[in-house]
Amino acid sequence: MTEAQIARIENAIRANRVDEALALMTDALERARDPDALRLRIGRAYLREGRMGPAAAQLSRVEPLLITEERLAVAEYLLVQGDPFNSSRFFEGALRSGATRSPGLLARYGEALSLASNGEAAVTILREALTLDPSRTSVRLNLAITLANLGRLAEAARELQVVQKSEPGNPRALALAQALSAPR
Repeated sequence: MTEAQIARIENAIRANRVDEALALMTDALERARDPDALRLRIGRAYLREGRMGPAAAQLSRVEPLLITEERLAVAEYLLVQGDPFNSSRFFEGALRSGATRSPGLLARYGEALSLASNGEAAVTILREALTLDPSRTSVRLNLAITLANLGRLAEAARELQVVQKSEPGNPRALALAQALSAPR
């Protein structure tokens, strides 16, 4: 695999010639001495062009080689695409590699964990996000929903009360209140 061949792939990516880039990449992977280094470089090329689908496809295969910002970009993309299991893995990797534990990052990580049916871990992370910024109503609502899904109904109701005080007409909060008050 020569530098010229890699440059051709990167040029095809920049020019949005998807089929050509894919064909060149397939061929290059068959001949690459270090396929992970190639995937990393091509994944970064896609990332620079804002092509998150192909970027995530390449970068998710070389997760240990990524920098924090790349892990976060892949994590967010996977969460939006409905893959909370892998998304939470990338959020966790980003935090391990030094990402700042901001309320926003923790909120998204907690959401991924909750959607991935890892409720107990989600509760821990969402509570940490609220410790950093208690005013985040959406985080508190996600916490209430996660607690309800875990069967911790009294805790869910307490969190829901806080949400309803600050956002009385929130449709998700109203739906949860209705679900919690339904006879069992």
